[in-house]
Amino acid sequence: MKSIIKNAVLLFAVAAAVFTGCKEDEEKVVNPTFSPDIVSVEEGSTTRSSILTGTEPFIVQSSSEAIASASVSGKTVTITGKTAGVANITVTGKDGGSGN
Repeated sequence: MKSIIKNAVLLFAVAAAVFTGCKEDEEKVVNPTFSPDIVSVEEGSTTRSSILTGTEPFIVQSSSEAIASASVSGKTVTITGKTAGVANITVTGKDGGSGN
């Protein structure tokens, strides 16, 4: 009987170590932050914002391509104004974190 209990305790200890080890392997999601975080751009002009946090590579999407388009290179977002209005630019990192 002591042998069965000893083996069960050992099995739980090994299982706990395995599950604890797996948690460290999980990738942490980091939402991108920017500087400046709010920009204004005139029609036909461009402005840039630096991505301070997040996981590369990044993709960008404009809520209204008719108002403003955006592109990303490394950690720099370039926004081009097309017409008057408001558009949100969303940046999503490789780990799924996003911000605008």
